[in-house]
Amino acid sequence: MSKESERAVIGSILIDQHKSLFACNKLGLKPECFADELCRQAFSAIADISGRPKGCCDFMTVSKTMTATGSKYGAIELEKMVDDTPTASHCEYYAEIIKDDYIKSEAINLMRKYAKAITSEKDKKAAELISPMLAEITALSAKDSLNICKASAYREDKMRQWHESRNRGFVGIPSVFPSVNRYLGGFRRGVLCIIGAYRGTGKSTLMRQEAVNMAQQGFSVALFSLEDPPDIASAGMAGALADVSVYFCDIGDASDFQLEKISAAWKTMESLPLYLVQNANTMTEIVNACNYIKETKGLDVIMIDHIQYISPQQLPHTNRTGTMAIYSQELSNLAKRMDSAIIVASQFSRDCERENRKPRLSDLRDSGTLEADARQVMLMFQDKTTQAFDLDVAKNNYGISGKTIHLNRLDGKQKFEEIACETEGAGL
Repeated sequence: MSKESERAVIGSILIDQHKSLFACNKLGLKPECFADELCRQAFSAIADISGRPKGCCDFMTVSKTMTATGSKYGAIELEKMVDDTPTASHCEYYAEIIKDDYIKSEAINLMRKYAKAITSEKDKKAAELISPMLAEITALSAKDSLNICKASAYREDKMRQWHESRNRGFVGIPSVFPSVNRYLGGFRRGVLCIIGAYRGTGKSTLMRQEAVNMAQQGFSVALFSLEDPPDIASAGMAGALADVSVYFCDIGDASDFQLEKISAAWKTMESLPLYLVQNANTMTEIVNACNYIKETKGLDVIMIDHIQYISPQQLPHTNRTGTMAIYSQELSNLAKRMDSAIIVASQFSRDCERENRKPRLSDLRDSGTLEADARQVMLMFQDKTTQAFDLDVAKNNYGISGKTIHLNRLDGKQKFEEIACETEGAGL
């Protein structure tokens, strides 16, 4: 990750000098923080150029500065870094990774230095105590950021999950809908799940209902409401919890009793580990917010409503499909790194909407990689004949797919309820 982060930071500076250098200077990055030789030389040249009056850090100027100092690298390598960089908005996120790696490396070097100094003394007892520590420090240095363990290392944790599932009926984080738990095993940690739907179908309503349900059961949930203002998202969750129509409140038709119920629901939500994240619109801001919540409060579930609203609308040097591919890959990696379930809403393509037919995996808007990166995908649409909403389990790498869950939308209560179907469990 460190090499990719270093190249992303250099590429970000070459794309947007002022914004990216501000992020680097804020973190105190220096050339020695870069382990990769090309990045170290490039950042040194950038530091030199940025110190000049009106110094422009485009890749040709940086290349010439590097050549003047005898570097074997040139414009070709720098241009590739620009082409491979998602966006300058990600610079601070990657710069923080570089700074953390540098601090860890320096700490390990210092410990090794003092451990060697102690073991070189004639005090045998000190040497006996320090030698194992020195060996562990050396191993840690070699290990770096990799997570290498025996394949059997997960036995205890998985066996515990399976024993618990005999009582709960599933291993993952619970959905409010019993069939989702039955077919998917709940929402899995470390896994990206996509919920696709037409515009106006109710994907935001469904996401908020799931968020409240999970928080009520003690799971820490972060909801990124990118489509709706935070007060509307918060009101929708309170209305679902209170069984009160937010619409009636908005038009002045709510009774005193209903207003008291929704107020009490908000007070109940105060005690829940449910966090509504505001002003996190770029991928960098989303990742930073997740890191903060994970460190300070714990984080079991990340919900993003929805992926098409992540800014910018299109990354430099990519088309819209390429942008969505980058976002879905980053979210998939984030789920594993955080060991959290990530549930992301997505729109269907306009062609699918115009044809007004049952959606397929390929109808997820803007990117075929959404269906590839997600391990679980559910597609929601309204059956025009029955007026019920169907939630198709279109992809499920860990269980049953090809099943349909039938839902009723309770419009006055901002939530859905599952319709029991006797034949749905057949063949399980």
